[in-house]
Amino acid sequence: MDRSQRAIAITQIIANIAVAGSLVFTGFQLHQSQQATYQEGRFQSWLDLFRTFDEINDYIAEHATKPPLYPEFKSDRYTSTLLFHHLNLAFRAWLYHRIGTVTDEEFSGFQNWTDKVVFPWLENEPCVAADMNTILTFGDLYPAGFLQWFKSLPGYGRAIRRSSQCGVTSEKR
Repeated sequence: MDRSQRAIAITQIIANIAVAGSLVFTGFQLHQSQQATYQEGRFQSWLDLFRTFDEINDYIAEHATKPPLYPEFKSDRYTSTLLFHHLNLAFRAWLYHRIGTVTDEEFSGFQNWTDKVVFPWLENEPCVAADMNTILTFGDLYPAGFLQWFKSLPGYGRAIRRSSQCGVTSEKR
């Protein structure tokens, strides 16, 4: 093989490598695009579901005396709806963190809010804490991973301990 034939062969090899690299890169870009489309679809689906959850909870607050699945609730319909909205906000934060639309830092803020705002409210309202316990024992729509995370927060145990004081008068506390 003379010098010019070698140069042509080397040029063809380089061209084939470039084409192969281009195909790999294009495939990678296509995969990334499909992943982004999939994630956006999941995100939009959850947004639609949460809008519906909120509409149901708001309807219950306006029309029902107690949430239909929870006749044993101790709190009134407005307070129980507020409890559902708080739980659903915590669930949204957890879910969006899992699917990657809420960063670790943002999720940390939600954890802080749950522990410093939601749980102290429940500690001061033992019957609402008892209702929370009823919801989480039943499981409602919440997946096991969310329930595990929520129950692992420091304020959860305090709120549950206070729920046993539901119905106990302030003189007995």
